Amino acid sequence: MVQYVYVDILFLGNWLMNLLLLWATAKFVGISTRRSRMCLAAAIGAGYAVTVCIWPEIPLGHAVVKIIVLLAMIYACFGRLRPAAGARIVAYFLTFCFSVAGAATALVHAASAGGANPEWIPLLGGVGLSALGIRSVCARAARHYNLPATLHTEVTVDGQTVCFHSFVDTGNHLLDPVSGMPVLVCEKHAVMPLMPPPVSAVFKRGADGVCSVVCKESIGSWTTRLRVIPYASLGTPNGMLLGFKPDEVRLGREAAGMVSPNVIIGVCESKLSQDGAYSALVGPALTALLREAR
Repeated sequence: MVQYVYVDILFLGNWLMNLLLLWATAKFVGISTRRSRMCLAAAIGAGYAVTVCIWPEIPLGHAVVKIIVLLAMIYACFGRLRPAAGARIVAYFLTFCFSVAGAATALVHAASAGGANPEWIPLLGGVGLSALGIRSVCARAARHYNLPATLHTEVTVDGQTVCFHSFVDTGNHLLDPVSGMPVLVCEKHAVMPLMPPPVSAVFKRGADGVCSVVCKESIGSWTTRLRVIPYASLGTPNGMLLGFKPDEVRLGREAAGMVSPNVIIGVCESKLSQDGAYSALVGPALTALLREAR
């Protein structure tokens, strides 16, 4: 019996499945990454699957090769990671892989026993069952890693530090489009003490006039700190947020906290809390690092 394999369908199916697994891993771990990096990582895995199928005589099924491909996918998706964080991501990714494979295998036998066409049922069923399982696991993990509603936050620039409270906002997935760093959305008044007068003038003009202002005024080292961050929200589909790169951001207090230089401060004109309980919004990417520090 001759079996025909369509390379495009094989690649697309594996790419979509890898994309789902990487997305689930990123959501569970709480690390934000670019969509382009996630698509590239999924393509690496799909390319490996196609290569093994087309050239079975090449010894690519060895465990060492599979590990190398797995690590390449994780690196392409998440970049350089600390060993502990990398091992945790690999463990979660493999867990989701085994879950999807197990669900698909069970549905193949069920569909075959019932006389149904088993070709598309395992894929759709495996994705559906795995999505439900991932959702329940993520909800349970969120309860297990319960963080306080607000976190003590310190932002440092050129030796000066301001302190305020940040609200843990799981919907804040804003990233700097250039560096891919997570954005801590902050009220303007909370970080204004860090800015010299020329820089304050830049932020008063907002993102629309930042280019002309920077060209006309000398703001020293702040020229390389400034960022313009696109965002979308209810009522503002194509907004621009002016921000800056601090020297470091600390979340939490002392030993229980986390210090990171890889954060962008997005300066918000409007008030985030009506009662003044907090002055910034911190997203999942930073709270995940905080959980590791704890």
